Amino acid sequence: MGWCDYNGQEELTKRSIRNNKKNLSKQLICIETGEIFESTSECARVSEKVFGMKLFQPNISAVCRKVLPSYKGLHFEYI
Repeated sequence: MGWCDYNGQEELTKRSIRNNKKNLSKQLICIETGEIFESTSECARVSEKVFGMKLFQPNISAVCRKVLPSYKGLHFEYI
């Protein structure tokens, strides 16, 4: 009908740019080692190399949020 100028692809691009500007991750620190990570996901991704054991992101996050006291003997806090 020509009542509006709507381009779906353009709107998706705008939303993508807007969402990428928001960095939702929080830095965290492992109390035992002093190691700083950019996010709980990064911590989980490099956990075998850094700690010698596989850690999972939801459990790391739970420790940071104080839902769990520790995870596999490690303590984490958001910075």
